[in-house]
Amino acid sequence: MIWSLLTGVVRKDLLRAWSDPAGLLITLCIPLAIGGLMTMATGGSDGPTPKARLLVVDEDDSIVSQFLVGALGRGEGGGVIDAELVEPAVGRSRIDAGEASALLLIPAGFGRALLDETPSELQLLTNPAQRILPGILQETLEMGVDAAFYLQRVVGPQLRTLRDAISSDDAQVAAFPEAEVARLSIEMRRAIQRVESYLFPPAIELSVEAAPTAANEAAPKPSYGLLFFPGVVLMALFFAAQNQSEDLWRERRLGTLRRAMSASALSARSLLFGKVLAGVVVLGGLVAVVLALGAAYHRLPLAVLPAAWLWATVAGGVLLLLMMLVQLHASSQRGAAILSSALVFPLLMVGGSFFAFEAMPSWMASIGRYTPNGWALERLKDILLQRSDAAALAVALGVAGLVGGVLLLVCARAMRRFATR
Repeated sequence: MIWSLLTGVVRKDLLRAWSDPAGLLITLCIPLAIGGLMTMATGGSDGPTPKARLLVVDEDDSIVSQFLVGALGRGEGGGVIDAELVEPAVGRSRIDAGEASALLLIPAGFGRALLDETPSELQLLTNPAQRILPGILQETLEMGVDAAFYLQRVVGPQLRTLRDAISSDDAQVAAFPEAEVARLSIEMRRAIQRVESYLFPPAIELSVEAAPTAANEAAPKPSYGLLFFPGVVLMALFFAAQNQSEDLWRERRLGTLRRAMSASALSARSLLFGKVLAGVVVLGGLVAVVLALGAAYHRLPLAVLPAAWLWATVAGGVLLLLMMLVQLHASSQRGAAILSSALVFPLLMVGGSFFAFEAMPSWMASIGRYTPNGWALERLKDILLQRSDAAALAVALGVAGLVGGVLLLVCARAMRRFATR
């Protein structure tokens, strides 16, 4: 009898969800629209990972400024920075026309000021039409400022002495004592030896990799659109979970929760379990649609879709329980809507749904990967890119099941009070 009552709850909730096709359609269309726009803006399914185009005006033309430009050009930002030297007028006109992410102005005397530890200012003019890429440039330059500070602490006096010798005339350079050169070399070597274990990686590293096969040798580097696609799936799941969780307040307002508990043998825990099952069914159908569209557009192998569907559906169930937890502990329906929105949008922003982790500053991506949706997103990405095996999927499912079980117990304790108050 309990099973028939439980299936009745599931059937009732599925009919309620089906009676609101507009809500399901909006839940599906918003993530797909955002994902489609982002994919087209980055060159489509085969488009390259976006690069921050940095225009540099070097008015100093010193060894220090040349080293800075060279470091940026080598990809200090993880291979996403493309630095180009330009004339001042050309640089300003191009940044005004929106042809670059930012314009860096290196003033005359910058190198000497850096070595002498006197004030100097680098100007970074960013493109207001872009957000993430200029942020990467700013973060990279701030890291460079920190690196220059610590370099001064280690070998600053020796660098200034050598600078003075190199900038002198030929007669003074020729008269520079060999003993002084030897002393400076020894001092710099000792200073670097004190910190080299923190600054430099080992000269030889052991890397164990699987033997290359024809399949993985021919596998192309994933496009930014494909890297962004798992975020679209998690965004759709989060919106759908939020919408499904709000049904608790709709049923409470109609009085159906109280009547269901008083007119049947169902406990509050069983009633909640039925609603969670119905929500997971809805989320599973939504995931199937999004994955089918994404697989067709990005030409994903069909073999990865069953595992991707299973993982995304389980992750969606955990997100549903998280949203239900918010709804059950809110003091009003309006308060629940505010709380859930305040939780969803920051998590989507940091968790890789609005911007792929590969385009974020490293510190932000590190935080995002530890959010619930960010962690689920990375597992889904590994499945879609065929970087995960059955054992890794089983471990991830076990962790998700454990977290979901804890959330279910917490929600069940709050369900009776919520339904009867």
